Amino acid sequence: MPKLMITREELERWLCGPEAPPLAPVEIASALGVPERVVIDSTIVRTERRLRAARFTVSVLRDRYAEDGEVRRWLRRPRAELGQRSPLELLLAGHARPVEDLAVEDWNAA
Repeated sequence: MPKLMITREELERWLCGPEAPPLAPVEIASALGVPERVVIDSTIVRTERRLRAARFTVSVLRDRYAEDGEVRRWLRRPRAELGQRSPLELLLAGHARPVEDLAVEDWNAA
């Protein structure tokens, strides 16, 4: 029987819908494994879209992995799909969509 794939939109509604508590910058920083000032000084909190993207990515990864240490390892590992850059580098630079897509792909592979 083929595995059912969940779309990005379905995951976002489930993990980040109106009932889900928002993640504060300090929580995002903790999950990313960086000081809070790095998140605040990055492009992540400068626009609502980027903050939502970071929240979504962290939520997906926290649902996929049991420990934040695993989330941080996932975020720090360079990926061929991202031009040998790490997902964390792209998130901090404000290029979240490829990271979101990769997180959803990984979530579905579990």
